[in-house]
Amino acid sequence: MMETNRRLIAEYTRQHGGGSNGRIGNGVLATLMPHVLAPRPQSLADYGCGRSDLARLVAARADVGDVAVFDPAVPERAKRPARVLDLSINVDVLEHVPDEEIDAVAAEMASMARDVLIMVDTRPAEARLSDGRDAQMSLHDEAWWWERLRRSVRRCARFGRSAGGASPSRASTRHCRRSPRRGSSRGRPSPAS
Repeated sequence: MMETNRRLIAEYTRQHGGGSNGRIGNGVLATLMPHVLAPRPQSLADYGCGRSDLARLVAARADVGDVAVFDPAVPERAKRPARVLDLSINVDVLEHVPDEEIDAVAAEMASMARDVLIMVDTRPAEARLSDGRDAQMSLHDEAWWWERLRRSVRRCARFGRSAGGASPSRASTRHCRRSPRRGSSRGRPSPAS
């Protein structure tokens, strides 16, 4: 882990300590659910979950019994799952990571599960870091994120819509999947919408 990442995790730990971070609206659920249901997961993780109940909500709607949460900035959720799960959901995580560390974090996300859903917000955050910087330090357009994620995750397919038609809280959405295991039909990208 790079020193920058350690400092940021400490910063986000302070922010999450107030319990205000990590709340997800129903618009995110509506966007995620078709893509959660497509690979028919039996297990899922929420990487970078903050204090959100998103994993529990998604699991209940998708009838998934095995659920893990992971966020290095939330002490009680800072232990990474020891097993590879079927699906990892990642909502508003990568834009909080410095550009030079995005590939490593995206690869770690992909290593936790057979399929990975990544949603990236491409707009400035309302939250600020203690030094005054935008909490979403990696602000880039949809095309930039698409190319970057394709480098870090072996197979990617787009889903969702760009800023003009997306929900007000999320401007860019990506669906990235790891390569399927031999003899498995899992891991096929869904058609881009």
